[in-house]
Order: sequence, then C-alpha cells, then structure tokens
Amino acid sequence: MHCFDRTGWEKLRVIKRGYELLEVAPRAENNRGDLSLVFAQPLRIVLKAASEPLRIEGVVFDDSGRPLAGALVKRLDGQIIGNLENPRVAPNGRYGRVELETLLLGLESNSGSRTDGLGHFFVDGLVDGDYRLRVLDRRTMHVQDTDPIPAGSRGVRIDMSAESSYARVAGRVIDTEKTPIAHAEVFLYRIVQDRVLDHDAVEDTYMEGERVRCDAEGRFELRNVSRSVAMLSALTPGANRITNVDLASQADVEHLEIVVPRAAHVQIDASGSKLKVATAMFVDAKDGAGVWTTAFEDEKGGAAFDSLHLIEGRSAAVAVPLNATEVVLYGPPHEDGHTDELARIPLHLKAGELTIVKWP
Repeated sequence: MHCFDRTGWEKLRVIKRGYELLEVAPRAENNRGDLSLVFAQPLRIVLKAASEPLRIEGVVFDDSGRPLAGALVKRLDGQIIGNLENPRVAPNGRYGRVELETLLLGLESNSGSRTDGLGHFFVDGLVDGDYRLRVLDRRTMHVQDTDPIPAGSRGVRIDMSAESSYARVAGRVIDTEKTPIAHAEVFLYRIVQDRVLDHDAVEDTYMEGERVRCDAEGRFELRNVSRSVAMLSALTPGANRITNVDLASQADVEHLEIVVPRAAHVQIDASGSKLKVATAMFVDAKDGAGVWTTAFEDEKGGAAFDSLHLIEGRSAAVAVPLNATEVVLYGPPHEDGHTDELARIPLHLKAGELTIVKWP
C-alpha cells in the first residue's frame, strides 16, 4: 500500500486503470465517473498495486568500456493515470502528467537516479511490463536510450555509444566592460524530442547539464561535449541572470566570451502617487528595448520577466542589468487590455547596490 500527499491548488484527474484505488480524500466525482479533485489542503491518495513494485538494476559503461559514475538514469515509459493542472501556470492546459510509477515511489516527478562510483544503477517503483531507460552523462551531455527492458531485470549492461563531440569547450564569463565575472556557473542544455506517453505527438525534453563553477578570472573548461548540445548557459552569482550561447553558431568554441551585464537591485515605490501604478518596465533608452529582470531573493536562480507588477504601488526588489537606463510606469489595463504610460524615470544604477525609485 502506497501513499502520496500533495499540497497546492492543482486539480488532479485520476482515471482508474488496472489497479485498486483504496482512498482519495477530499473526493468529488463528476458525471463521467472520473475523479475530479480541486483542493487547497493536502491530498491523500492510497493505491494498492497488484504486486510489490519492481526494479531494474545494472551497470552503465562509457564509450571506452569504463564504468560511468554520476550519470543520470531515468525511465522513459510509464502508466499515465491522470493529469495535474495548475491554473496559476497553465489556465487552459495540462500542467503535468501523473504516472503510476511515480506515485508508487511517493514522489512528485520522475527524477531518476545517479550511477555510483562503479557505474551501478537501479530504477525503482516499476510494475510488471517493459521499460525503456535513458542515460544522461551530465558532464558531456552524451545520451543513450535503451531498448525495452523487463521490470525486475538484474545485471543489465548499458553501453554509451560514441557521439560526435567537441574535444574542448572553454572560455570566460565577462561583463560589458570586459571585466571577468568570478565564480559564475556555466552549464549545458540539450533538447531531445520524445513521444508523449499518452498521445502520438512528440514534445521537446530539455536536459540540463552539471553546473561548473568558473575560477576567479571567470574561466571555465568542459571536455568531450556532445555536438548535439543546444546551448551553453552562464549564471552569474547574486544576479539570477542566465545568458545563453548557441554553440553550433560559434566558429571557435575553445575561446568563448560570454558577456553578462552586471546587475543592480531596484525597487519601485509609487505608493504616494494619486495615479494607480500597476506595472513597470525597465528599458535601455539607447534602443528602446525592454530589459529582462529577475527576482533576486533566491540567489540560486529564478524565472526572468520583462515587466514588474506593483501591489498597492510597491514592487518587490528585483535584479536589473546595468544597461537599463529608464523605468517606465504603467496604469492598470483597460477593458481592451491597453495600458496607459504614466511616467518615464531615468535610472543611474550601480552594480550590487539597491536603488529605490520613488514616484512622484
């Protein structure tokens, strides 16, 4: 018997298929006979599988026949039993599929497992059937997909195939003044097209590589990188700003310069204004282009956005690149979605410092 607890505002549709659903609370059943659940408190689902969960065990070897340590091993197949929908993220579409194998492990996603120092791996939470596995070497971004393997198999050997690779990818992370950015992190992205488990369509799967920290001079080096990598990304410390470089378009991948604008921290305070300020946008007055900003409370990362929402005239503090020269304030949207520009305020930003913009 396995339990799965989740907290949030998501809606979970569970379609009963080939196993016994013992308990769902809170519970509401629609006229189609599916379970349709909307909740703002922990949701408890208790499943009883036909047998104990199975596992696949084995060893991964690199393309030279040596055990591969630290590789990520994930299953590609699973039994879809429902969908999670989050109206805050995808009001009209699917947010995520729910797989029986994930629930049996008490997890929220198919996170996979890492090979140990001798290349050993195991994949748990399986039911009777065959599963394809994917191995990702996050240092080189080499990928190997297996043929279907019966659940319960032991002593499985997975050999990584040789891929066309860059022998060396290296360079520096610098700012717009050519000054090295110490201890920035660089990592690789690869995109693979996968078949959607419960549809005939395909979708892009984004795979992120291992993060490598630059030295004090902003230098980095990666070896034996797959030529199928989509991009090289740099994340600067304390700024939450990611800059991407398309490797395939680079004439020389051994002397890269990733230019990342340094950032200041900015907060908008228009609480004293008689006019209601709803949003703000940072722009570079030289070309009028918007400047992407990120919330900087989480030093490890964050989603970039090009406009800032104010609550009662105040915004959160955000990281803003130094090439931002103006902040544009807008009123609330009209019925047709149009917003009125209220003011343009010059900015004089300094790296690492907090600037509070007051208006009027």
